[in-house]
Amino acid sequence: MRLLSILCIALLSCTTTANADPWVIRIETLSLICQAAVKTNDIGTVRNIANQLTGQKLPKDPVLVKRVEQCLVAALGEQEQPKVKKTKTISNIMSAISDHDRALRVLCNQLLEIEPRAAIKNRNCRRYLID
Repeated sequence: MRLLSILCIALLSCTTTANADPWVIRIETLSLICQAAVKTNDIGTVRNIANQLTGQKLPKDPVLVKRVEQCLVAALGEQEQPKVKKTKTISNIMSAISDHDRALRVLCNQLLEIEPRAAIKNRNCRRYLID
């Protein structure tokens, strides 16, 4: 019953933000429900909400991101926490591409040493072998 009243308050507070995106309101509502469930030790609700939050793109609000991460940790533990899609900047994406490119180059060179024919046949590795 207490969780239901907290849910109603959360939903009413979210409806006042008419200009906000619906997915932001949904994430905020889910995080508030999860926070209330954590306080009342309602593990079933915490896990249910965490499953709904897993894989969701999060807004740039650091408070909301922290609340979602706390929910995921409460549901799944620190080691099992799934990755949440965070809003990325162009520089972060470019950096990640460069990191993956370097890692792929290393793997292709290792494959070349172990099995040259497989490295030559692999179209991903072929471009590194030609350079």
